Amino acid sequence: MRSLHINKFWYRRGGADIYAIDLATAIIARGEDVHVLSTRHPSNPAHADDWAWPRYYELAGGGQRLRWSELLHALPRVFYNWDASRAVRLLMDRHHFQLAHVHNFTRHLSPAALLALRQRGVPIVATIHDHWPVCPAYVLLHGDGTRCERECVEHGASRCVQHRCIGSSRWASIVGAAEFAVHRRLQWQLGLIDAVICPSRYLAHVLSAVIDEKRIRLIPHPRPRYSWTPLVVASRPRVLFAGRLSREKGVEHLIAASAGAAWDLDIAGDGPYQGTLRRLAGGLDNVRFLGFLPSQDLLAAMRRAHVVAIPSVCYENAPLTLLEAMAVGRPIVASNIGGIPEHVAGVEGARLVEPESSDAIRSVLESLTRDLRMLDRLGRTCWEASQAAPGWEEHLNAVLSVYRSLGG
Repeated sequence: MRSLHINKFWYRRGGADIYAIDLATAIIARGEDVHVLSTRHPSNPAHADDWAWPRYYELAGGGQRLRWSELLHALPRVFYNWDASRAVRLLMDRHHFQLAHVHNFTRHLSPAALLALRQRGVPIVATIHDHWPVCPAYVLLHGDGTRCERECVEHGASRCVQHRCIGSSRWASIVGAAEFAVHRRLQWQLGLIDAVICPSRYLAHVLSAVIDEKRIRLIPHPRPRYSWTPLVVASRPRVLFAGRLSREKGVEHLIAASAGAAWDLDIAGDGPYQGTLRRLAGGLDNVRFLGFLPSQDLLAAMRRAHVVAIPSVCYENAPLTLLEAMAVGRPIVASNIGGIPEHVAGVEGARLVEPESSDAIRSVLESLTRDLRMLDRLGRTCWEASQAAPGWEEHLNAVLSVYRSLGG
């Protein structure tokens, strides 16, 4: 089977991007013919298909104000990126795909890529990694950080503008709301997709409000297979956060919980909220920022940690950090929200706390870090639960079964 895999980034940037790359790699290892459509992002490594990829543009400008010429180039492509459509046609002419698997395509590649595939009669599978089908901001959070209950589906995309949901910016929220409204009206996104893969029951339930349940397939992400590594019980307790430094991740509550605590806090990652978090941590000698870590370095940081914290304030789907931490055998302290509870159900070494509660985080961490030998035992329960869950082999069989059901 010859398939096209589509994601706006093709480097190990975030959980969705890592999954898309690993899935394509696993399918290639099965002897299948896989090709890729992404953008010419400066961090994307060279690829055999990149001759066809469209230019990457960033509306946020990396924090810098964009020139008018750049805005005029980028804005229309949010709604319909004809460069992405052309890229699909060029790749189709050369390779004649039997199926396409789509991940994150909105804004940068746009539904133009899907329309081009549909015009050639190519079945489309999409793995949904966040809330883009129901939220212009993707995270179901208002600009002030309060959680949203799918208001743009129930009451219209103007709610995104009203609450400045995208970057707390009225301008960005207007563009995002218009994109959401136009594509929803034209059925240019979910309406073009034959099968939707959801990694959590939570997200499948959310999407059931906007898509026929018959098209939804619940396939949890695979659990990595790592060897068991005992905790270093003689050292000072170390708590790790690993992920994008953005408002929805709730890292400020973890920093507040760690002020003057008997553990060290390592924060791995980068993102738009990094400056704010560094200011909040100013003067705390037990908080350290590690920056963005490559995969192997991040894995080493998890092995050094005694606890991994996931203090999200948004409705998470299937956080990769949670799955990785359990596979390494580290206890989890995570927000009781979204899809997180179902991924740790029945696991003794995973503790859930109310979102946005620094006091709750601190109380649980104080309890856990008093006895590192007990913590080691709790970590073992996480590792055993991860080992018992489906890994890549079972996951790939499930995904390929979806492909076959569509004639791929």
